[in-house]
Amino acid sequence: TIVSAFLGALQLRGNQIVRLAIGHAILEELRQRAPGEGPISFFSDVFARLLIDGNVIEGIANVTLGRHLNVQANEFTQTAAPAGRVGLAAGAARVLGWFVADSAIYIGNQGVGEASVLVDIARLSERVANLQMRVS
Repeated sequence: TIVSAFLGALQLRGNQIVRLAIGHAILEELRQRAPGEGPISFFSDVFARLLIDGNVIEGIANVTLGRHLNVQANEFTQTAAPAGRVGLAAGAARVLGWFVADSAIYIGNQGVGEASVLVDIARLSERVANLQMRVS
């Protein structure tokens, strides 16, 4: 459970994006707290709502963090993914990203193949009508 430091909403709508990322300090704080049990209280700022809607996301290995996450009608093209790296050969599973939240909703997103995986790290989540990708 993410329980503190809520600051408004971040809305990403109608963009063409190569990659979504969070800052190193927040990623390190999350990494240190992840093995423990119970609520995660961030000292850094965390958006109360993260709304990602109608974007074309070109790359892989995206990372987001918010209390309530809504990912809707995005297309994950993977065209900016490095083809020459180990484990990214044609047909290999590609991690589109890690979406971290207390609660998350994934509606009507599209990837480019069943080997595409969006990793959902949320206490509560729902997935509806996501095609050519897995949300797991």
